[in-house]
Amino acid sequence: MSKEATMEKLREITDRLPLRPSKAAVDYVCEQLDLKDEIVYRVAYIEDPLTGLKKKMCKCTCTGCMRTFYEDYAEVLDGCHAGGYGRAIGFINHATGRTVSSYSETECPECGAPAEAIHISKISRKGRYEVKHSWVGEIFNVGGAFAMLSWYYAKEC
Repeated sequence: MSKEATMEKLREITDRLPLRPSKAAVDYVCEQLDLKDEIVYRVAYIEDPLTGLKKKMCKCTCTGCMRTFYEDYAEVLDGCHAGGYGRAIGFINHATGRTVSSYSETECPECGAPAEAIHISKISRKGRYEVKHSWVGEIFNVGGAFAMLSWYYAKEC
């Protein structure tokens, strides 16, 4: 088989492959990723308009309602910092009155949805912020040729 014929056969196969994953693949990924909402937070300095002084706060974004809000900064002793060698960054959720740190269950004060708090340093960066991600593969028989497609799923914020 000539190179041109091989390339033509390859084009025919790729034209018949799906552009979107199957419903079964989507359902599987949704089950694996536990797609509840997150509140992604980071330290921010907000200027008080009356005094001109900057106050240390936490800038929070809910992945459910996509609203950004500010909460009071708090230093938290958690499992990895309990030895006194440092403190974890957290915030005080004004809706519940509780101090929250990474991987704590809380609720969004804007939309009221249950959410997990995650500090910005805990999520992967590939040119953007991905809270959760997963790969799934599917195998297809296209005109007697087998093809495997790998789908990448990411929940971004």
